[in-house]
Amino acid sequence: MIGVGVDMVSIQRMAHLMQLDAFVRRTFTEREIGASRSAPYQAECFATHFAAKEAVFKALAHFTKEKRFDMRIVESLRDADGFPYIVNQ
Repeated sequence: MIGVGVDMVSIQRMAHLMQLDAFVRRTFTEREIGASRSAPYQAECFATHFAAKEAVFKALAHFTKEKRFDMRIVESLRDADGFPYIVNQ
């Protein structure tokens, strides 16, 4: 069985959450934080990474015994052409 996940994130909510260092550090990898902090639209960038992570979580978490996982094991990145891809840490 293959799971499929889709998620939407409020940019306004992410703008608030990205100000909370504890949230950022327990949710995003160093590369995601660096990419988001250097982006012209930081909240949108963080929201994009979060939505991708949530989609993977929804697709795969039900396969785990705990039904959850550390969000940092999923890394949302972009290739040289700007296309998104997911890496399992």
